[in-house]
Amino acid sequence: MDFMKYYLFVPVILSVASVATAQSFNGVLSVQEDSTQTGAYTASSLMLDNLNYTEPFTPPTGMFVSAVPEGTEVYAYSSAISGLTSTPQSEPISDFLEIGGPGPTGSPGTSPVDRFDFNLQTLQESSSQPGGFIGEGTLVDTQGAYINTPAQLVINFTPSSANYSFTLTAVPEPATLSLLAGLGFLPFLRRKN
Repeated sequence: MDFMKYYLFVPVILSVASVATAQSFNGVLSVQEDSTQTGAYTASSLMLDNLNYTEPFTPPTGMFVSAVPEGTEVYAYSSAISGLTSTPQSEPISDFLEIGGPGPTGSPGTSPVDRFDFNLQTLQESSSQPGGFIGEGTLVDTQGAYINTPAQLVINFTPSSANYSFTLTAVPEPATLSLLAGLGFLPFLRRKN
């Protein structure tokens, strides 16, 4: 028996097993600031209000439709972040967003409460819009039903105001493509007579 022929087979089986147990986040979640409007920005700094909620006028897509009820509270990191430029700056902040509290409009929140986190990695000001910021990071399911998934946060302030909204978009890694690529090697592993 030639073990080299089966060398690639084990990683493919492991890939199938990992894909079968958990799935990536997918979809978009739109969020607006609560009525307190304490958020602020300058050309190089950002401060969000701690209290925000999922927008009732922009429905979520993807897994957020069933996992995050409309009007769910989203708690944001509310300390000032300065030194921002149009180049991504390293800003590793765990739990930058906590998604899932009972909302001000009667939402029960996620099950369990505060189930999802967004861990920020980089943040930059948008070069195309004053009061716009773009963050990159990871969506985390504290219950483990979804695997940690790269995500993008886009924040937009209303010009000359403390009012803002943001969207959080899951950007799943192409695990399916790597799985299919691995399966593509199987014909080369067959036994030669």
